[in-house]
Amino acid sequence: MHSEASANEPIVDPDLRIIDPHHHLWNGAAGIGRYLPAEYLCDADSGHYIVATVFMECGTHYRDAGPSQLRCVGETEFAAATRDQFLCAIELFTPARCMFESNFPIDRQVTSHRALWNGFKRLSAQFSRSERASLFHDTAARAYSIAPVAPVASVASSGFLDHLAE
Repeated sequence: MHSEASANEPIVDPDLRIIDPHHHLWNGAAGIGRYLPAEYLCDADSGHYIVATVFMECGTHYRDAGPSQLRCVGETEFAAATRDQFLCAIELFTPARCMFESNFPIDRQVTSHRALWNGFKRLSAQFSRSERASLFHDTAARAYSIAPVAPVASVASSGFLDHLAE
């Protein structure tokens, strides 16, 4: 599990709008435990300006050996080991055709939602403001036909979590 420090680190560039075009929902599968909309929304309410999300299935780059509950960490290891390739891909395809995404709840085993998005922001620091807008929001909005949404101060203050608990 990620450290408490990573969950409490200061938000990098808190006004950068984000569409998280890749997260998972689990109901006790794969040793992850419960990670349904309420749990995702708590992570998404970490301080980053997340305006929309897209749910995805998963199952690639798992480890071939080791404890079964940790084999999924291979996806995260693959991503970390390929940082230079990611930057190369962004340069080749342009930010208008690339997007950052979380891989929660899988990534939750090694980092917090806050630290993950901060890492993406640090990785993309060399890009212009408009290129970063594409990487974090605009490309996903186009790819998934996500209409603009009105800003909400936080998920907690929106009352959405109260609705899920009913």
